[in-house]
Amino acid sequence: MLNASLRRSSFPSPEQARGKAVDQRSDIWSLGCVIYEMLAGRSPFRGDHGLAVLHAVVHDEPPSVTTARERVPAHLARVVHTCLQKDPARRYARMDDLLADLTSAQERRDAAATPSIAVLPFVDMSAGKDQEYFGDGIAEELINGLAHIKDLRVVARTSAFAFKGQTLDVREIGRRLNVRTVLEGSIRKSGNRLRITAQLIDVEEGYHLWSEKFDRSLEDIFEIQDEVAAAVVENLRVRLLTREKAAIEKRHTNDPEAYALYLRGHYFYARPSAENLERAIACYQQAVERDPRFAPAYIGIAGTYASLAIFALSPPRDTWLKAREFLERAVAIDSEISEAYVLAGTWAMYYDRDWDAADRSFRRALALNPGNALGHATYAWFCAFMGRFDEAVAGIRRAMDLDPLMPMFGAFCVGILAEARRFDEAIAEFRKAIELDPQCGLAHFHVGTAYFGKRLWDKARAAFERSLELTMFAGWAEGMLGLVFVEQGRRDAAEQMLQTMLDKRQQAYVSPACIALLCWKLGNIDQALEYFDVALEERDTLVPLLNIYPFLDDLHGEPRFQAFLARLRFPALT
Repeated sequence: MLNASLRRSSFPSPEQARGKAVDQRSDIWSLGCVIYEMLAGRSPFRGDHGLAVLHAVVHDEPPSVTTARERVPAHLARVVHTCLQKDPARRYARMDDLLADLTSAQERRDAAATPSIAVLPFVDMSAGKDQEYFGDGIAEELINGLAHIKDLRVVARTSAFAFKGQTLDVREIGRRLNVRTVLEGSIRKSGNRLRITAQLIDVEEGYHLWSEKFDRSLEDIFEIQDEVAAAVVENLRVRLLTREKAAIEKRHTNDPEAYALYLRGHYFYARPSAENLERAIACYQQAVERDPRFAPAYIGIAGTYASLAIFALSPPRDTWLKAREFLERAVAIDSEISEAYVLAGTWAMYYDRDWDAADRSFRRALALNPGNALGHATYAWFCAFMGRFDEAVAGIRRAMDLDPLMPMFGAFCVGILAEARRFDEAIAEFRKAIELDPQCGLAHFHVGTAYFGKRLWDKARAAFERSLELTMFAGWAEGMLGLVFVEQGRRDAAEQMLQTMLDKRQQAYVSPACIALLCWKLGNIDQALEYFDVALEERDTLVPLLNIYPFLDDLHGEPRFQAFLARLRFPALT
């Protein structure tokens, strides 16, 4: 039967049908046709005669395999779709890339066989429609609590909230998130009274495993969350360890007003802009004013400042000091919160450059909460900085499994693969990332690095220019564009870009590491060394990347640059 399928599906690739040059990507096309027919039970291209079939190969898009067979996993359907791209450049570059994606698909199916859940934001049913933050917050707190359970896979917030406001059937949501159950609900608040409904749904069969309605006062919100979490655990029949039960039931405040302010802070933090981040900090601060021992609210303040520092939205050194102040307050109150150790590891990595301390903090964070998607993603970058690329790739893929619709994690994966010099894989991952969010400037920035590594200067330039249009990261894209200009022999353009960055730095923060790299490539060695020192002093986020950037091979042979790296005390790359 397989041989017959191979004979029926041996369509020429579009480039072959046009009489153009072919390579291994034509073989990948043919394999895609075979897989398509095995899954869908029909050929991807049809016609009444040979010429009609060839016309379809060149001009027609085959229906998705899910059209013929709904139960084909989305990730596997995407693999076939990538194989059957008309443009060879949009297919897998190598068979290894295809096999890696198929392996990932198998891992996703294996994950689906274990207990898994997505907690959707609770719908605001209040008359004033002013409790959206509260419905989001309840769902997020349930996600955070359930994520502590080792034997339960819990989809992280970004992906679970991606369907907000849509009218998709829960079975479709479950299929897209690769989970077996979905928890949904609603909230209605009037004065001090709450009405909360919740239902746990088996997405395979579409029936309710459990549902409940709660008519309580606002002070009972903590008991309601405990009851919902307990119902989930009972109905999914997951094994609950003593420490996991304690983590789920743990209360960080008994003040419902402080809790509401904390949830409002999370609401703004999840919608980052300069204005919303200020609002988030203000809400968290009001929460700790009501309850000075509310540790997660201090972590919220610290995390907001850390985000501002990491992405250079404010001068990193001073902003990191603010983050540390509030992180220390949180840890003094409660030293068993996973998110605190993620921040501690991030601090040690970017500010102290204490690599051993960072490693210990990240490991502690993930031991406390194995479902901490951001913890896995941040630790993945740490491993990359240390040259531990296999761990880094595994870590970012774990984060993506926990939060599959988070565009930032897809961008991180592109970047880590590029730093590992797996350029073709990075480019393939970029295509997936922009399917989630075409406006993700960070993904464009990182794929520019991959194109740079492959010496595809025009594509690198286009990627960095697109990143510059979409992101606020001060100097990152500008510096890389300058390096592209140097490689293209456009010295005047590179020098003009450098002057633009120096002028901008008089009014706003611009990465000194990017300025230093461009100075060095232009031969301004003394100026480059000066700005490398400034980058260390200012705690520039890009400094750890200097240990692994794939286009710095010429600099790594320079004694003065080696002396600079020695001050960072990086472990030897393996």
